Amino acid sequence: MQQVNLYTEALRPKKVVLSLTHMLAISLLLLLVITGLTFYKRQAVVNVAELAEKKALQANAIEQEVEALREKVARTIRDELLVATNKKLSKQLEQRERLVELLGNSVARGNAGFSVLLVALGQQTIDSLWLTRMYFGQGGRDIGLEGLSASADSLPVYLKKLRDEPQFVGRSFDLFELKEKDGYLAFYLGAGVVPEQGNAP
Repeated sequence: MQQVNLYTEALRPKKVVLSLTHMLAISLLLLLVITGLTFYKRQAVVNVAELAEKKALQANAIEQEVEALREKVARTIRDELLVATNKKLSKQLEQRERLVELLGNSVARGNAGFSVLLVALGQQTIDSLWLTRMYFGQGGRDIGLEGLSASADSLPVYLKKLRDEPQFVGRSFDLFELKEKDGYLAFYLGAGVVPEQGNAP
């Protein structure tokens, strides 16, 4: 039996062998592609970092502007409070100056009124005696004093001190009332003034 081989050399696949030149060219091309991609990626990272830094600088600038605006608003509020406080104090000062002027005019007219009497009464301090109410009339010529005393000996001492005051020289109390009230001695001294109903001891 005879065998015929139809698989000739022409039908066999040919082995393609790349030359060294071709391999070097392909390697060089791959190296260039990889280098290009790496450079591109690195440049993209650098661009993103620069953009982030720029945004951070812008955010910092905006934050500084906001802080400056907050300080400006705070200064404005403080200025408004200072203006309001200044107006209030100026009004109080004006009222006190008018009061001093009125008191000064009263003294200049030779009629000191009750202001000097208040000063004289304020200079008398006894720990066990205090005034609870005062009455003045006729420009200070009439006077009434209500108070409480923890000791029966305090009232004569207080009266003696008042007689030693220049503003009380020549004055005499024509009305004197005394009674016990809540464990204290309630008193009323009057010179031309009768205490209001319900207020006398």
